[in-house]
Amino acid sequence: MHDLIAIAAVLLVLGLLLAILRAWQVRFQPHAESARKALHMGMGTVTLAFPWLFSSPLPVLALGFLAFLFLALVRRRGLPGACGEVLHAVKRPSWGDLLFPPGVAVLFFLSGGDPLYYWPPLMVLTYADALAALVGTRIGSIRYRTDDGEKTLEGSIAFFLTAFTATLASVWFWDAVSPGRALSVAALFGMVVVIVEAIAWRGLDNFFLPVLGFLFLDAYLALPSEALWIRFVLLLILLAFTFYLKKKTSLNDSALTGAALFGYLAFAVGGVAWVVPPLLLFLAYPRFIPYLIARRTNRQPASGVLAVVLAGIFWLMQHRVAPDPAHLYAYTFTFAVFLAVIWINRIKANRRTMRLPALLALTVLPSHTLIYLPYFTWFAPEHSVLHLAPPVYAAGALVGALVWMRQEELGSAPLPFSGWFFRTGMVGAASLGLFVLAVNVSPA
Repeated sequence: MHDLIAIAAVLLVLGLLLAILRAWQVRFQPHAESARKALHMGMGTVTLAFPWLFSSPLPVLALGFLAFLFLALVRRRGLPGACGEVLHAVKRPSWGDLLFPPGVAVLFFLSGGDPLYYWPPLMVLTYADALAALVGTRIGSIRYRTDDGEKTLEGSIAFFLTAFTATLASVWFWDAVSPGRALSVAALFGMVVVIVEAIAWRGLDNFFLPVLGFLFLDAYLALPSEALWIRFVLLLILLAFTFYLKKKTSLNDSALTGAALFGYLAFAVGGVAWVVPPLLLFLAYPRFIPYLIARRTNRQPASGVLAVVLAGIFWLMQHRVAPDPAHLYAYTFTFAVFLAVIWINRIKANRRTMRLPALLALTVLPSHTLIYLPYFTWFAPEHSVLHLAPPVYAAGALVGALVWMRQEELGSAPLPFSGWFFRTGMVGAASLGLFVLAVNVSPA
């Protein structure tokens, strides 16, 4: 009963906040970004109290779903009472309002409501993101381009300083660590989340800032100060290495930064075994895949990278919540099959015609062998896992066949956003099936 009352109270506060901000808009006509970010900060401030309002993640997940539905209705113009203008007065496409409740709910689930792990990512989402947008809008003058248009250096600096201060205060208060270690955690955490914010587009940071922020913070708080500075140097090396290979890939700057950040996340959360599959994919696909389209006209945006790594992020989260050796098996599949999918798309783009069996033999066999070789050789939990190799090739062939037969503009350069996420759904479903198989089937 207490949880139901808390859910009703939070939804009531959300509705009142929308109504108050709409009245403020009508009377004083503030900048459109000011009203939207005021709602953002108001919602975030309320959710900071969740560890004391809710005793378990389940009611928070239910609340996140209900808030998502409520905001989806508000997106329809005129419902309710024109409150949707608070969210949509800024005339640019964004899913940020819809992704805020699921982002908070997933963060609460991952952190278990522990303020040490819950507060810093949420404070970054609530205050750093909002202040960066307001600073960039009002005084920003040094601009840089991203997949979401232009952002400002002043806004990014404001984001980092807010994230650094909020994280420093939270870690120092909730964990009682030494000042030096708290400074190290706050500086490194601020650096990685400002990269996430810089490359996110259409409001995706409202989901990925809390989720990735938790994964990074969870990894950092388990490390001594010396190891934190090693992680800082490693991040710089990964960024430098990735951009060194810029001319050898088909990725734009935001996509390259996203690829480096995911590699760093995989290492920070899972270790060496989890960074090898995406690293092999990144190194192999420019050389491993023949294509004739000039790279300068085929600059894939960050959405392509996100589509490739999204299933991998899911398995990283699963491994953090409930570690299982089969997670790495399913995780590795996502990169093996995407190497084959990218190859199939390039063959289609070059207008080459091939029979399906020959196509699958050309793409699935070498890509899966390459990506899975380190797993079966070094990282597999038991020597008896070779019985899991045939299902990998069968699942990869199924996904490859579906990609080849799907009737859409596969030859587009870059591949359309919807095309990438169609593949992500198929790859995620196939990896989930392989995980179930690995857990339930033992060698004969």
